Amino acid sequence: MKIATRTALIYSILTAGILFLFAYVLYFVSEKNREDEFNDRLGYKVIWRSEFIFDARISDEKIRELHQRNQKLLNEADISVYNSKKELTFTDLPPLKSNENIWIK
Repeated sequence: MKIATRTALIYSILTAGILFLFAYVLYFVSEKNREDEFNDRLGYKVIWRSEFIFDARISDEKIRELHQRNQKLLNEADISVYNSKKELTFTDLPPLKSNENIWIK
């Protein structure tokens, strides 16, 4: 193998390895950042809802109205709030129809 061919091959492999390593690190850093941001937003929303329900004593209908208004602007997860006795106090989920099947994981 000629030295020019060998040098070009080594340079190509080294460049491809560096690009692959950069893409790999970038992907996992952005995935971790997305997960952390989602958990922060979810935690903020849970605290906000809990304060409305337990401290401010705002009605369930008003909270649902605020949730519907925010859901149009942001892609939000639905939240259920339980009291200290593990009884459901509030949920954003719509009521189930009698013929729907639910799979709980």
